[in-house]
Amino acid sequence: FDDSLPPLKRYIMSTIISVLGGFVIYGGIKLLYLPIAIPSRIVLGHPGWRWPPLFHRPWLSTSIARFWSHGWHQLFRSVFISLGAVPGKKLFGPSGAVLGAFTVSALLHDLGMWALGHGCDVLNVGGFFIMSGVGAILENLWERWSGRRVGGFIGWTWTMSWQLYWGSGMVDAWSRRGLIASDLIPESHRPGKMIVDFALRFVN
Repeated sequence: FDDSLPPLKRYIMSTIISVLGGFVIYGGIKLLYLPIAIPSRIVLGHPGWRWPPLFHRPWLSTSIARFWSHGWHQLFRSVFISLGAVPGKKLFGPSGAVLGAFTVSALLHDLGMWALGHGCDVLNVGGFFIMSGVGAILENLWERWSGRRVGGFIGWTWTMSWQLYWGSGMVDAWSRRGLIASDLIPESHRPGKMIVDFALRFVN
């Protein structure tokens, strides 16, 4: 969020950066996964079930529950379930299971940012994951009240709007603490710099 820009330009720019930032994270995780998965399948002959696709077009998710349970990667699923969902369900029931899993996710991601050496931002980074859990619970309440699942174009609009609204604060926090920069990539080609440059050209 660039406070030097007028409000409209500021939020257009932050939206562009947040959306592209999500795709950078998506691509970065795949770039770490595929160089291991492909040789393991071709050279070592591992079965496909050991190296499943990490993502299932998360940008097409028509509910928050589907985004996190099917669209986004499940690399830490067992950790979130064992440390968050199981004790959360014992204490507070089904909603506790959801919030327990997302709370562990919030702590894990904020810890990752803390490791950069620039402190934490529990409100924005952890808050994004907590509010994703709240969104999933709201969907469940809607289904119980209306008898209809969240889905279709309205579900997609709801999901993307919710993720973007809360995700913008997380991307801003990560940006200010250096997560989108990388010493492994030349400065002129860093994803973060390219995203910001693109957004600046767009709003100007």
